[in-house]
Amino acid sequence: MESFRTKRGMCFISESELRLEESYTDQLKHYYEGAKASTRGLVLTGLMIVYVVWIVNYFIFIKPELLPPFLPIFVIIVVLAYFVDLLRGFRRVNQLTLDSITAVEVIEGSLWTHPRFIIEYQNDGQSNKRRIRLPSRYFAFTEQEFEHAKELFRSHEIPLTDDVDRFNDTQPSTLKE
Repeated sequence: MESFRTKRGMCFISESELRLEESYTDQLKHYYEGAKASTRGLVLTGLMIVYVVWIVNYFIFIKPELLPPFLPIFVIIVVLAYFVDLLRGFRRVNQLTLDSITAVEVIEGSLWTHPRFIIEYQNDGQSNKRRIRLPSRYFAFTEQEFEHAKELFRSHEIPLTDDVDRFNDTQPSTLKE
């Protein structure tokens, strides 16, 4: 069984299935490993810690009166985003048979977005999707993990769709052999 790192854990690919094991503790472990491995990872981890401390400090000590109206708005945004993903066909399955996978869209990402794979699969005659996000490009190991993941999909004869420009609808995606 071969594997590659995801943003929140690991993705394992065997001869018959794709299995995701993800947790927030694994995500923190990746950030810790990235911080040890490179200066960019250390800066990213430091910025995340500063941001969380700043937000908590702001709502608890500086403007505690904003917390009651902010929390319901935050919850509404999260729930709305979840339902929009459901309407777009995304599901949170952690185990897929390789036979059910019809294509994998490869999205390279940028400095502001994570590289990711959009897995299209069939489930009871219905087409669904599963997003697999890799760690940020700020980590030194991400590019190597991304290339390794693409090779794993190719070695299991899963068709990969080219990275598409999401702002240019006229550009067709093509299948890689």
